[in-house]
Amino acid sequence: MRVLVFLFALLFVSARAEEAVAVETKESPEDAEFRTEFAEYDLNADGFIMMEEIMQVVGEEADKKEITEFMEQVDANKDGKLSFEEYVKAVKEWEVEQAAQGEQNELNQEGDDEEIQMPTEEAEEIQQTA
Repeated sequence: MRVLVFLFALLFVSARAEEAVAVETKESPEDAEFRTEFAEYDLNADGFIMMEEIMQVVGEEADKKEITEFMEQVDANKDGKLSFEEYVKAVKEWEVEQAAQGEQNELNQEGDDEEIQMPTEEAEEIQQTA
């Protein structure tokens, strides 16, 4: 019974310590999500993601040339490994690029829709005047 009480006490103290660290560092839910994602690639838990770790996670789908190019682009200090900060910056930049590309695709689609929806007579008039 004492062992069981001790284990519960240990778990309680551990949980409170984790909460205190989270409050102390004021980590946002977004940062916590980034840390979770980062940890999936940081296989040896040294605080950095190496190219070899990415290849292990991605597995057979890994293209060494693409991963090398990716590392060269996002490894700001060129030390051959990604820090958490470099990882977050790369993900945020990628998200911005994806959002911009999505908006551009929507604009292109709207333009295509307008052309398709143009009445035939109006289109013929435009072609004749051109």
